[in-house]
Amino acid sequence: MSLQADKLFSDFYGKWMRLSGRVGDLRQTSSGNNILLVFDDNKPSEQLFMFFDLEWKDRVSTLVHDQNVNVECQLSGADRYSVTFQHCRTN
Repeated sequence: MSLQADKLFSDFYGKWMRLSGRVGDLRQTSSGNNILLVFDDNKPSEQLFMFFDLEWKDRVSTLVHDQNVNVECQLSGADRYSVTFQHCRTN
């Protein structure tokens, strides 16, 4: 984690946020404990990583590339190139 990002985001860590975007990539993490969703915003240097708990696997696995999706997540980390969210959910 970046020290500068830590300063900027410290008040927001653990807070729920609403995000909207197009599905870019969807996969189960190598640990098998989460499903990872990455938005496709055509900015490879700036990524949003959204981790869903396994209870959301059935619902999230129906998402398709380029589909618009709304999610709610807790902010968990940030650095120069990415922002990471956990415990995400979608409707």
